[in-house]
Amino acid sequence: MKENQLLQQLLEATKTCNVSVAGFSLPGESKFTFWIQSTDLDYPPLNDSEFIIYPFFVGGNFPIIRIKPQWSIYDNEVLPEPIQKKLINSSTKSTEYWHSLIDNVFEATNIKDFLLQVDEIKHQISLGNIEKAMLSAIRVLPRSEKKIADILLDLRKNYPNAFISYTSTPIHGTWIGATPEILLFQHDKRIETVSLAGTKTLEQQHEWSEKERHEQDLVTQYIHEIFHKYPIEEIEIQGPEYYSIGPLIHLRTLFRINLQDIPQKPMMEKLAREMHPTPAVGGYPKTASLKLIQQLEKHERSYYAGFLGPITLNSSSLFVNLRCASLHRNQVAFYSGAGITAGSDPESEWEETGHKAASIAKYF
Repeated sequence: MKENQLLQQLLEATKTCNVSVAGFSLPGESKFTFWIQSTDLDYPPLNDSEFIIYPFFVGGNFPIIRIKPQWSIYDNEVLPEPIQKKLINSSTKSTEYWHSLIDNVFEATNIKDFLLQVDEIKHQISLGNIEKAMLSAIRVLPRSEKKIADILLDLRKNYPNAFISYTSTPIHGTWIGATPEILLFQHDKRIETVSLAGTKTLEQQHEWSEKERHEQDLVTQYIHEIFHKYPIEEIEIQGPEYYSIGPLIHLRTLFRINLQDIPQKPMMEKLAREMHPTPAVGGYPKTASLKLIQQLEKHERSYYAGFLGPITLNSSSLFVNLRCASLHRNQVAFYSGAGITAGSDPESEWEETGHKAASIAKYF
């Protein structure tokens, strides 16, 4: 991919060329697939395929994005001729893709604000209003000169079990992520999902407390409640177990579900919307925790902690958009979060958000 200059040019010219791109590499894959959609070229879309990008809160500046590709290529293939012509005819030399319609100057989350927010969440828990809320933070770094293609290759190399994604549209801007968390993985009648909560560094993996285990149990309970509404033939549960992604380790319970019939695309999207946001990225109970998050957080989560991934006729690969960054003209904004429960220590939760942000920031 490093040698493909046209592909790199495409990744740097999305807005200028009025092209939407979704690049992704599924866990265990060594290649990248790029789906390309141009709104001003009259080419038919690929058969019933789309890449969905779902925000944390839908509405306002953050709509649901659907990339319906007209072309699909791997990272070592030549770009389609119509796209090559668009790039060649583009006269701009500026990296306009850093600037989107929702672009602004980001401010990093203030540690004092974060610690006060943790205290308020714990207060609401003590009153019995919620059991958990996930609190997020933004850390901002200057944009480096590193090429996007090289960032993607480094993430794929260092996180072979993650879903690596690059998405760029004139509407939602440009995002890169390496998420460890499946929302829904479906092929024919079989569905997989996980409850993933609790975070430690590899050095801390023997220090799991009741706090992390309770946090993980809430997500597991939530998934149970949702799937028992659907026509299930069999459900297999494995865990909780340790699950490492790069320098971090989590508690994970894996669900394997067999449905009575092959679900259609509308059913899979309906199920994904019903699951989103899980207590791992929202809170529990859902409505009360989301209301509290909106009151406390001073930034927009945008597409962080939403979900994204490719959907085809017989399969869906949807992942929670974690370990991600939004790219801007002169900045990169890294998003991360920590689950707050009654046993949370504010300073430790702040450190957790730092570990998560640093886990991908070092490759930018």
